[in-house]
Amino acid sequence: LAPTGVAFHRGAVSGVEPNETMPMRDGSVASSGGGAVVLDDGERIEYDWLVVAVGTASSDIGVPGAKEHAIPLSSLEDAQRLAAAMRGLANRGGATRG
Repeated sequence: LAPTGVAFHRGAVSGVEPNETMPMRDGSVASSGGGAVVLDDGERIEYDWLVVAVGTASSDIGVPGAKEHAIPLSSLEDAQRLAAAMRGLANRGGATRG
């Protein structure tokens, strides 16, 4: 396969800043394309498409803080919690844009 420019970045996300937003029925906002992820160290990672990849099995494999902060994805309730957390990041990121 040809190189794509896709890169892996490790860090804690402090915000998501979509370039353009549109209001959703539930009061949250959705991105209509592109934006930036802001890490807690201030690094901004620009994106055209943001992919949040989750695994199929839950395991903290000894990672400090994983049990307290990770959201498993094994049920409808887990999916709803994950969706709410992502909306919270998007709303918080949109509120911090200049």
